Amino acid sequence: MKRLNIDSGLFSDPRFLKLIVKLNGAEPAIGSVIFAWSAAQRYWNDSDNGIPREAWLKLDLRQEIIDVGLAEERGDFIYVRGSRKYFEWLRKRVDSGRKGGLARAATADGVNALGRLKLQGNKSSTAKQIQPSSSSSSYVYKKEEEEGKGCMPHASVLPPLAELWNQKSGTLPKVRACGATRARKANARWREKPDAKYWESVITRLADSPFCSGKNDRGWLASFDFLIEPETQHKALEGKYDAKESKPTDYSFLED
Repeated sequence: MKRLNIDSGLFSDPRFLKLIVKLNGAEPAIGSVIFAWSAAQRYWNDSDNGIPREAWLKLDLRQEIIDVGLAEERGDFIYVRGSRKYFEWLRKRVDSGRKGGLARAATADGVNALGRLKLQGNKSSTAKQIQPSSSSSSYVYKKEEEEGKGCMPHASVLPPLAELWNQKSGTLPKVRACGATRARKANARWREKPDAKYWESVITRLADSPFCSGKNDRGWLASFDFLIEPETQHKALEGKYDAKESKPTDYSFLED
């Protein structure tokens, strides 16, 4: 069975968290990603572009993986993010086997001194190709970082909690982008309670609150940053920010 790597960074990738929301659970999300990576590994030696679209449909791989950005459409192919990082070892192993076979054949035929020197030169060249230079290593790192397989999310990729906020926060300020600190706090809150319905109830409670909607002595409005503070969710559900019922004035003393 071929080796399949699963980077722990996946579980903090905001796109994977979106997939959890779309598929209503972590188990179907990780299962769908594993199936997609398995197919990508199978087709990697045939094309850098990934899985043929026809094969993607035949294998019944999830469209949601493309929707959240963990895969992208490249013409007639679907490229699964991270394939270059995870499956390049397959191509190196195949190339190494071919070169090893050629070297053994040359030795069996018997080579002269000049031939042996050329063979050694080829091996040195192969070693240089396998050992990445600092510049190529830097390129690969940047490429994989662009693909989002590291733990640092991009500002343009909104965490699932931010998307829920934008959908359910009514007239409160919307999220336009999430930097590293903001996304880290949002993902920390999500890990504490990975339940879309729960967070919808919290956000709706804040949106319906007069106090959080600017009816306070400062005209302050609750924002997404307020939501992702550790205690906000608990205080909201406890009713701390709910509208206070005004007590009717007691005029019974006028009846005397």
